[in-house]
Amino acid sequence: MSQISKIETRMPVVAADGRAVGFVSSVGSDYLTLTSVKDGRGFDHVIPLSWVADVDRYVFLSRASPYVVAHRHAVVRGRRPIAA
Repeated sequence: MSQISKIETRMPVVAADGRAVGFVSSVGSDYLTLTSVKDGRGFDHVIPLSWVADVDRYVFLSRASPYVVAHRHAVVRGRRPIAA
């Protein structure tokens, strides 16, 4: 079983530096949609599946949180996510 097939919605996503960067919202063919909550509002962002390093109870990324935040792409409601 590949690591990607273990990913489920609502799993916490953790960057390489140990910081939480969101929760899995959905899994696409080459991207992962994350939901992060700030001030009680949810925001969706897309990251490439190639950043996934390991999957257990959490989805662990191979990139540190500053990199993830700087390079994720916002999801425009009603449209397919931009390739990250």
